[in-house]
Amino acid sequence: MNVPGIPTEFLRIAGAQPRGFPGGIATDAGRRGTASARAGRTGERVAYLDVARGIGILLVVLGHCIGGVHAAGLVSDGSPAWFSFYLIYSFHMPLFFFLAGVFVEARIVSRPGHFAATAVTRIAYPYFLWGAVQTAFSILAAGVVNNPVALPPAYQFVSMFWAPPAQFWFLYVLFFLHLVALIAIRTAGRVGFALAFALIFAACAVWPGVAGFVTHYVSGADILFYVLAVLVGGWLVNWRGRIASPYALALIGAIVFLSLVWIGWRAQASPDSYATLPAAFAGTAVVVLLCRSDALRENRWLAYLGRRSLTIYVLHVLCVAGTRIALLKGLHAANLAVVFPAIFVAGVAGPLIAYRIAQALRLNAALGLS
Repeated sequence: MNVPGIPTEFLRIAGAQPRGFPGGIATDAGRRGTASARAGRTGERVAYLDVARGIGILLVVLGHCIGGVHAAGLVSDGSPAWFSFYLIYSFHMPLFFFLAGVFVEARIVSRPGHFAATAVTRIAYPYFLWGAVQTAFSILAAGVVNNPVALPPAYQFVSMFWAPPAQFWFLYVLFFLHLVALIAIRTAGRVGFALAFALIFAACAVWPGVAGFVTHYVSGADILFYVLAVLVGGWLVNWRGRIASPYALALIGAIVFLSLVWIGWRAQASPDSYATLPAAFAGTAVVVLLCRSDALRENRWLAYLGRRSLTIYVLHVLCVAGTRIALLKGLHAANLAVVFPAIFVAGVAGPLIAYRIAQALRLNAALGLS
């Protein structure tokens, strides 16, 4: 099924396509006393960034829910719900890559060994563990899932080394971005980091083969947002000024964002292309701006979701797909008003319940949910 304006890789992740396989900058690298360096060394949380992660993970679950019901035939092309899917995918992953890069420089400078270790324990390990669990579920439930994979089971597991399954592509890409950042910053500092990624972009521009390889895994916009976050993260965290009329600015930004998304939708532009890059900037800016406002900065519920975003990310597809299958295949409840709220709640609450159970049994680290 080809949907205008939305590329295959997004539809695959959302469940609408089968998968073939599966300031100046205020902080300086040498300054240890800044807020960002302290956060990098101690793991200190920055509340409004946790709130932003909470909003981001809700958008991830929402997008996958829409994709799932679309694949099940409950949402049609061109409907408001499908436009919402396009809107979400125009900026929510750039937002996540931006948030993932904010503390990278401070953590590499202050504790490079710890940064490398956590890349393994909190990115690579959950990727392989839960990617394998989700792959096993897809194999066992091949008769009832939206898009069964027609590859040998053993190949599906082995191919995780080069072909990330479904939503796990984010962890796969993030691990390698962190690895490049670690090497570049440790050897040549901020300038070396920027140069490394500038050369990657240049190689993609010059050689189509390189561009095809990179974009098979991640869009250029996602990489760009990660790089920008690493470069401006210290300034973003350390800035203590107040924004005049934040809600008016957020409203203006939201209007610009919606206008840009509508233009992209009408032009059938892929939501991960450079054509929608202005929308990604506008959407990310609006979220960060709102999260710094008095109304959301200390929102405990969203901040909690942000702190548990990894758990929700690796488990939500299992919860969403399982609930959707139970309702559509088991109970034959094909009413969108019933199915959609149920799978959304399952996609958020299910992972949180799993986390609390793992916490009670002291299995968080063993399960990659720490």
